[in-house]
Amino acid sequence: MKDELLQRHTVTQCFTLGLRIYRMNLIPIVLLSMVLLIPSFAAGLIQFEIEHIVFFIIIRLTEAAMALGIISLIFQPIFPTTSILKSGTSRLGLGAIHIAILQFVIFLTGSMFAVFLFPLNMILFVFLMVSIFVFAFSQIIYIVEGERGFRALMASFQLVRSNSLKTVITIILLGALKLALFSLLFLTFLPDFEIQPTEQLEDLQQLVVLLQTPETLRALRWSQYLGYIVIYPFSAIVLVLLYIDLKITHSTLEETTLYKAVANLLVEQGEESR
Repeated sequence: MKDELLQRHTVTQCFTLGLRIYRMNLIPIVLLSMVLLIPSFAAGLIQFEIEHIVFFIIIRLTEAAMALGIISLIFQPIFPTTSILKSGTSRLGLGAIHIAILQFVIFLTGSMFAVFLFPLNMILFVFLMVSIFVFAFSQIIYIVEGERGFRALMASFQLVRSNSLKTVITIILLGALKLALFSLLFLTFLPDFEIQPTEQLEDLQQLVVLLQTPETLRALRWSQYLGYIVIYPFSAIVLVLLYIDLKITHSTLEETTLYKAVANLLVEQGEESR
C-alpha cells in the first residue's frame, strides 16, 4: 500500500485506488463519517437555522479526517478511526475547524452573486467557481504540512496552479458523482405529488410551494445525509491521492513530513495495543 500511495497517479488511478481504499476500509470510514455527521444531524432535528453551515464545516472536516486516515495507512495497515476522532478534540481539530470557517466565509461571499446586479454578480460568481477549485487542498495541506488559516488556503492555491487542468478535471468528476447520487436519493425519498395542470405562472408558484413542504424538506435532508456518508469520504480520499501526486510531481513531498503529520495518532495506537 505504501508504494502505491507514494507515487504519481493519473486521474483514473486516483479514482481507482481511492475506490479500493474506500472498499477495504469501508466500515471504519462509514463509522467515522456517521460520527462527524452527528452535529449537523442534531441541528436538523431541532430545525436549527445554521444547519447548512454546520454541514458545510463537517464536509471540510471530513477532508481533514480522510487525510489523516490515508497518511496513516502509509505507515500501518489499519484506518485509525478512533484516533482521528480523538484528535478532533485537540488543537488539530480546532485548526481544521478554523480553516473550514474561512472556507465557508469565502463560499458565502461568492454565493452573494445572486443578490447583486451585473457586473458585480458575475464577478462574485466567477470568484465562487474559482474558489471551489483553488482551495480544494486546504484541509489536506493543514494536516500534512501544518499550515494554518489563510496560509493553508494560499498553499492550496499555489498547489492547484502547479497543475490546474488535472485538479479541475478531478473536482468536476467528483462533483458530477455527488450530483448524480444526490439526485437519485432525492427522487427516491421524494413523495408523489399530484400537480393539477394550470397556467405556467401558477405551475411555478405551485412548484415553489411543494419544494417548501415538510415532505420535500425531509427528502432533501435524508438525501443530503446519506449522500454525504456514501460519497464525501470517497471524494476526500481522491483529493488526498491527487495532493500526493501533485506534490511528488514537484519533488516536495517528504516521507518524514508525512510521518510527523500522524505521529500523535501512531503513538496513541501503539500505547493502546500494549
